[in-house]
Amino acid sequence: AGEESMYVSVGGVENGGASAERVMRSAFEVLDDNCVSLKAQYALARRVVLWRGAPPSDSGGVDAASCRAVAACIAEVHEGSGVLEVPILAAARHERGRGHGSVLVALLVQMGAALGCRLLVVSATTESARFWLTMGLHTPAGCSPEIRATLRELAQSSQRRGFANSIAMAMPLPRVPRRRGDAGAGGGGWLSCGAAGGGALAAAFARLLARVPPEQALAAADAPSALGYEDINSAGSFKLAADGRRVPIAYSPGERMQIGVPYAKLQAFCTPGSRGWGVRASVPVARGTVVVEVRGRMLSDAEYAEVSDTSYIVSYDDATLALKRAAGENELFFDLREQGNVMRLINDCMEAPNLQLVYHPQPDLSQNPPVLPRRAYLVAKHDIPPMVELTWNYGPHYERPWLDAQAGVSHAREEAPPKRRRRSRPSRPSRRPRRCCRSGPRRSLATARRGRGTSGGRPSPRSSSRSSSLPPHARRTSGRSCARRRSQPPPRRCWCTGAGRGRRRCWRWSWRTLSSFPTRRTSSPGR
Repeated sequence: AGEESMYVSVGGVENGGASAERVMRSAFEVLDDNCVSLKAQYALARRVVLWRGAPPSDSGGVDAASCRAVAACIAEVHEGSGVLEVPILAAARHERGRGHGSVLVALLVQMGAALGCRLLVVSATTESARFWLTMGLHTPAGCSPEIRATLRELAQSSQRRGFANSIAMAMPLPRVPRRRGDAGAGGGGWLSCGAAGGGALAAAFARLLARVPPEQALAAADAPSALGYEDINSAGSFKLAADGRRVPIAYSPGERMQIGVPYAKLQAFCTPGSRGWGVRASVPVARGTVVVEVRGRMLSDAEYAEVSDTSYIVSYDDATLALKRAAGENELFFDLREQGNVMRLINDCMEAPNLQLVYHPQPDLSQNPPVLPRRAYLVAKHDIPPMVELTWNYGPHYERPWLDAQAGVSHAREEAPPKRRRRSRPSRPSRRPRRCCRSGPRRSLATARRGRGTSGGRPSPRSSSRSSSLPPHARRTSGRSCARRRSQPPPRRCWCTGAGRGRRRCWRWSWRTLSSFPTRRTSSPGR
């Protein structure tokens, strides 16, 4: 960077002054004043500011003319759990896209390892989640079980300073032997980034130097010749006839969505690492903007079965595929292997994609014939700054063998263990007196039996009006059925209506099963 150098300072609310506060407030529309001024729950936190320019003066002051703040964050160490938490990290608005945030994160990793912390936890927004993924942090679903347990304990103890609309992301810190004389969490002062050293910082500077400038990226129109595919973005999707000629897919005006990003503003660039080529936009993309349409050769089920490599094939979801098959449609899959547009270069991201696949038009089964989706678009999930890589989730059916090789991190969704089915026990009749729904006061079991005519004595007026007051098991019958009925216990009956199993019962018939309540009642009786 010529004669400029980079420095980092750690201190209290006075560290960075108005420059650091301006950097942090520029990244958020609404920001808690307690967080910026380190008050209330943030009283133990510290400011970490990254400077660029001439070295500071001997008195520790900052010369605004020769040194400027390019990134700042709030950091706090939870000594009990060994966690370094960063609730806010922001880069200056005019310095974004130059790698200063990556350098500050690398410095935080070095500081956390030197302080003996074992975990770095940040509060990421939907816009910044992609940046934290490139830094090596993951959401709880992509972390190891030990890290997820630490995050749960941190949340239950009310120590985490996350915001309401933020996502907790974490990464393990390297184990570095702590040397005598290292600054503690409350220390302050200046440190040259060159003197900090460390593998994480060296990797951050390597990423900074390896950033692809705009002049070295490929335009959407130049990418096909360089990467070996045919661009049909202007021609549209098609299908092959029996004689091999291309038949364009005809769409009605109602099946079209307005694309908000010009195709010439999309760039293909070589991403750092092993992700290959990616796509970014040279202009900012607002939330809900249609970025690009999925265009390629349409395949049927029979044609899809003959394809060996399905890595460049986009399909509808399972529910939409079932509806289209039931309606007799054959255009079910988009084949982008040889013919397509720049959409085929957009990489996969499971944890924090900034684009989502939308089918158009929306299905409407009430019309005749039913309206089903025929086109697919990629729509921005949130505001995307310029020169940020565009990603979308390929879906659960896409195979990701490289994720299984990452040690200690499982990105696959863990299946919950099968629940142990509880053994059902036979219900036992309660011996306590019950209150009948019509008779008011409680009566003992013997009184109730005498009232219904099963235990002898004078029958009740309600049971004497019936043709037979005896239950079926007590009636005189001949043959084996009589012995079988005598060996079985008498059926339980309601005291007021005489109804048995399978009939309408009194709601006081049994407290042990919910099926004992009546099917129809005018009021909810009290217990």
